[in-house]
Amino acid sequence: MDILQTLKDSLSFVYYYRRLLGKVILIPISLITLLSFIEFENTFYNFSLSLITFVIYTYVAISTHRIILIGPSSIPKSGIYIPSKRDVKFIVYTLGICILMIPAVLLAFIPYAGAVMVLIAVFYLLGRLSLVFPAIAIDQHLSFSDSWNNTKNYQFSMMVIVAIFPFVISIPEKLLSYLPYTQILVNIISLITTVFVVAALSTAYKNINEQHNS
Repeated sequence: MDILQTLKDSLSFVYYYRRLLGKVILIPISLITLLSFIEFENTFYNFSLSLITFVIYTYVAISTHRIILIGPSSIPKSGIYIPSKRDVKFIVYTLGICILMIPAVLLAFIPYAGAVMVLIAVFYLLGRLSLVFPAIAIDQHLSFSDSWNNTKNYQFSMMVIVAIFPFVISIPEKLLSYLPYTQILVNIISLITTVFVVAALSTAYKNINEQHNS
C-alpha cells in the first residue's frame, strides 16, 4: 500500500464529498462550541461534558467512514446520521484500544528513552489495531486480532496513516489553542482535522481489503 497515494486518495474523497461532510460537522461544531462556553467546577459535570464531546467525535467518525466506504446514500441527505448500536460498539472498541495501550504507556518509566518509546509503541499499536473502526462503521465484523493480522504487511504504512499523519496535521490546532479567544476556530479546525484523519483510515481500510481480495 502506497502511503502517499493513500493520503492523496483520501483527500480526493474529502473534496468529492465536501458538501455532505460539511453538513455532517455543522451540528457537531455548533454543539462543541456551545459546550466550550460552559464551565463547571464540579468534577461530574466536567466529566459529562468530556463524555458528550467524545460521543460527538464518534458521530463524526462513523458518518465519515460510512460516506467514504459506502457512499452518500449511507446517511440522510441532511447529513444527520441517526445513531445506532454501532455507535456503542465503536465507543466500546475505542475504550478497548485505550486499555490495550496501558502496557505501552508504562514504558514511560524507563529512564531517558521512555517518552520516545511510549510514542513509538502507541503509534505502532494504533496502526495495527485501527482497522476495527471503519469495519464497525459499515457493520462488518473485524476483531482486534483480525486487524493485527490484516496489517502485518503494512505496519509502517499504517503507523504513518493512522498516527503520524494525524499528529502532524493537528500541530496548527494545538498551537492555535494557546492563543486567547481562538476556541471557536480551534473547534472548527479540530473537527475538520478529524474528517481528514478518518478519511485516511477509511481509504487505507479500502485499499487493504482490495489487496487481500485480489
